[in-house]
Amino acid sequence: MLIIFGLWKRFAGPRVWRLEADGLGHAWPAGGGQGQELEFVAQQVPDFGLFLARMFTQHGRRVRAAPAQPAQVVWVAAEAQPQQGAVAVSGQVAGPAADVAVSLRGAAGILGPRVVVPGADQRFAVLFPNVARGTPWTPVAVARDGAGVESAAVEGAPVILRDPANDQPPWVQLAAVESVSGCVEARGTSGDDEDGVPAVALVARGEGGAGPLEALATVGDDGGWSARLCGLGAGCWTVFAVATDRAGLAARSAPQVVGVGDGGAVEVVEANLNGHLMRYGTYGLGYGTPDITYVDLLARYGLNEVFPLYLGVDGRWYHDPANLPGAAPPDCEAAPVEDMGLPVDLGAPADLGAADMGPDRGPDPDEGVGYDPAPASDAAPPAEDLGQDGRAPDLALRDRGEPDAAAPRDAGDPDQAP
Repeated sequence: MLIIFGLWKRFAGPRVWRLEADGLGHAWPAGGGQGQELEFVAQQVPDFGLFLARMFTQHGRRVRAAPAQPAQVVWVAAEAQPQQGAVAVSGQVAGPAADVAVSLRGAAGILGPRVVVPGADQRFAVLFPNVARGTPWTPVAVARDGAGVESAAVEGAPVILRDPANDQPPWVQLAAVESVSGCVEARGTSGDDEDGVPAVALVARGEGGAGPLEALATVGDDGGWSARLCGLGAGCWTVFAVATDRAGLAARSAPQVVGVGDGGAVEVVEANLNGHLMRYGTYGLGYGTPDITYVDLLARYGLNEVFPLYLGVDGRWYHDPANLPGAAPPDCEAAPVEDMGLPVDLGAPADLGAADMGPDRGPDPDEGVGYDPAPASDAAPPAEDLGQDGRAPDLALRDRGEPDAAAPRDAGDPDQAP
């Protein structure tokens, strides 16, 4: 057995410089070898294996056990509850956290800390009641392990507890909606003057009360959002977006109606050219999928880049979901939206021609021309329109500004009815 090693010292202590072992065919610990090796590592002599291991770990300061992960706070967030006048704080820890100290910091001072024990999923939650309104409150969390060692403090985004009576709701717009392979894709914008970007959900309601189905949207820092809602059946769907701010106030966009076709994708997978050859075959374009060749896929993605493949109802894999087989979406432009709480189908705007404006009243009375009634007939007019002499009143005189039948009459004139 040949062992060569070197030690050197500095102010921090001895360090291992080099360690080589050769000819160690016997088994350690001592007493497990054969022949001369057995005699050499007999139990009467030092256990060189244990000696070297201890020397290496004790004096080689770069060789030591990895330290245990300290307790730390992964994230912390606050949510305003204006109706209750409270702020709810939640978060998550990592490592051996025995408890978490949570506090709220604001211009008026510090609330807490409140000590909570994380759950089995290492999440924690605490409620701060009776929080002052109109001022920002920042959540702060510090994790502590069993020995009382504290982690670095982690802060979350500040929230403002507003008066519900004075708070303004957010706004949300639904800019575009389209049907893609049995799914609905939508995008739009949203915002809130008080609390920044709100959370947005895309909601779809189908004909005959189907749904509603809901999908959370991905919202950017500028308020732009996009969402994809799948699992819709064929038919006309009324789609709208709902934005909710941190104060719990919500707003809904104007609805749009979109037609969803039958069929579409049966399954969507993440594939590449190198490991998913079973999904390709020979079609009209050549080897590949029905809508793109293997060569085009190779030029676009290479062998290992991942891209989605869509399984159609015909059992074939497609690259573009727009090429999936299935029934075309129905025409839903005139579909009613009664399930949105809006008026039932109003139909096309009425024709504002003369036929829809009631009877023709002729020129304006100020022009000196009287009202032209319906064509005369031999039938007697209704009794209430007759005077005592049985004659119809002279309507032309009324339109000229002459005294009408209700004006005072001369009782001595036999031609006038009383």
